[in-house]
Amino acid sequence: MGRENMQAPHRPSPFSAKYTVGPGPTPVHISVFRNLSGQLRLEFAGEPRPPYMKIMICDKSTKRNIELDPETHTFWKLGDDVIEPPWLSTPTKRMVMTGETKIILGTQCKLYVSNRTDDAQLSEVWFADELGIAVNESQMLDGVKQITLQMTNLQIGEPDPKLFVIPQGYHENTEPRDWEE
Repeated sequence: MGRENMQAPHRPSPFSAKYTVGPGPTPVHISVFRNLSGQLRLEFAGEPRPPYMKIMICDKSTKRNIELDPETHTFWKLGDDVIEPPWLSTPTKRMVMTGETKIILGTQCKLYVSNRTDDAQLSEVWFADELGIAVNESQMLDGVKQITLQMTNLQIGEPDPKLFVIPQGYHENTEPRDWEE
């Protein structure tokens, strides 16, 4: 889901947050860290293979994406297109602000809903302008909940700078991964 409708603040506040994504047989947990210069660190944990862990470090200014594998202490340099999950940017043109607001985890949020009439999909996004991110999001198709994203923890402030660098002892893996072949 791309996001273009709303102007996020020029320099959103740095933060650390935890999300749960579901439904599904097992939820995926995502930790997100953004520093003042806009670098992102995304940590994905959950199934399909316990203990599954994937870490991404994304930097728009240098167009650098790094994927870390904590299990093997390896990293991959990814393409020049900076990966940014859609919920870490502004609501789409197909989303309209309802005027409803509420405080979620201590931050002011605005409700956006999809205005699509071409299918039976409904999306709702609670968006925090101060952070430039979605705090909660749900998508339904034909009245059945398809996916939810719920922030479960939020800390506003600069994360540890060590989160945005490749840890010592990691080595670069230049072998193509399964999905790259």
